[in-house]
Amino acid sequence: NGNGIRDNVEGDQFYDYGFDQWAQYHKRYTNSLTFKGDITSQITKVHYVKTGFEFKRFRMKHEEIQYPWYMDESRDPLPPGDWPLRGIFRDYFTRHPASGAYYIQDKIETKGMIINLGLRLDFTYAGPEVEEVRKEEFSLFGTEIRLSPRFGISFPISEFDKMYFSYGHFSQVPEFQYFYQDTTQFSSAIRLYGNPNLHSEETIAYQIGVVHAFGNRAKMEVRGFYKDIRKLIDTESRGYAPFTYQIRVNKDYGSVRGVELHFDGSPQRFVSLSFDYSLMWAMGKSSSDRQGYDYDYQGIPLPLREYPLDWDQRHSISTVVDLRSASGEFPVLLGLSFPDKWGINILTQFATGFPYTPAEAEEGGRVIPNSARKPNTTSTNIKATKWFFLGPLRYEFLVEIRNVFDRTNILRVYSETGRPDVSDKANIEYEPDGVTIKAIHPTEYDLNPLNWQPRRNMFIGFSLGYSF
Repeated sequence: NGNGIRDNVEGDQFYDYGFDQWAQYHKRYTNSLTFKGDITSQITKVHYVKTGFEFKRFRMKHEEIQYPWYMDESRDPLPPGDWPLRGIFRDYFTRHPASGAYYIQDKIETKGMIINLGLRLDFTYAGPEVEEVRKEEFSLFGTEIRLSPRFGISFPISEFDKMYFSYGHFSQVPEFQYFYQDTTQFSSAIRLYGNPNLHSEETIAYQIGVVHAFGNRAKMEVRGFYKDIRKLIDTESRGYAPFTYQIRVNKDYGSVRGVELHFDGSPQRFVSLSFDYSLMWAMGKSSSDRQGYDYDYQGIPLPLREYPLDWDQRHSISTVVDLRSASGEFPVLLGLSFPDKWGINILTQFATGFPYTPAEAEEGGRVIPNSARKPNTTSTNIKATKWFFLGPLRYEFLVEIRNVFDRTNILRVYSETGRPDVSDKANIEYEPDGVTIKAIHPTEYDLNPLNWQPRRNMFIGFSLGYSF
């Protein structure tokens, strides 16, 4: 904690130096063999066609031990894997899944508009080791097949403006470990199993936008978007008490909608500016791929309606000012003459806080997920470079300062207090009014540096390049 005195290890809630009870041991290998190819052809002046395929074959080796500090020397028979006496939850497996895709797209260019048409076929094969084969629609011998149509169109609406619209289906294969999870367990906790019958997560995306050009030096783009997300991974309870277990399933859904504004321009030859603003709502039933398991374990009823998701960030702003001079250019900025071969980049970012669930957030006996917000964050980074040449060698010096104004940006807070520095309300001392905080008395464990973004940092670098 910076006081120059060695901290007392006893009572800091760590089982060893830097080792808390929720630590996990992971060792994972993935080898992949990939075949891919594509063909493009300008069939006519109007049609530009591209088609291609990709096939991937994986060999996955997964080793995981949860609570590795726990040791039980009475285990008989021993579970598979290294250190068989350690851990409460252990998961070891080797699997051979595969995935692939075939796609075709056509870019149609006419005098008044551009149209993009596409169709993509994806498949996922869980591997020969799975014990059951799907017998549902669009599946063949344990292989899931998905068709994803996509469409886009853009056209001018004036000399300086164009409008565009796009619609498409997209899919994301779940992490393969969710297909195979079969933990060896040494506790009375609820069992959590993988599911080889999982489907891919699906997104239907819509986007509409307008681009306006301010002459040749600047342009502005405004776009609105909506994403309908389905078949998100969660868990659900199976079996009958007391022999219940949890299994991975496609059951959750969500939506993301918002508006984005982008501006970039170059008022002078050596100066470029950009500005981005985003207004977004991300709503859904669950932000976690194991919410059902966690809520069941804690005895919390599942949400009945949509709530803000963990990444629901209402407002974000980003600005960039870039000053740059190439070799042989000697810019004059604000009446001052500058040398050549240098660059300065200034990035400033502001964002409203992400949601979190307060410990006391209840409505009719139910927890209200993500009903409070973490504080806003602001940061400024500056990067300056200077380079020169000596013969064929290019020397470049770099100075970068991150979080220039040394802002204390909060990343995580404790649910009981809403603060990053103390987890228990009993350790907060209030003034007589009961509202104003007089002092806090955090534990060493409370002061986790991961709760804050890094303070001001300076980096100095040097690079050497050779021109052939």
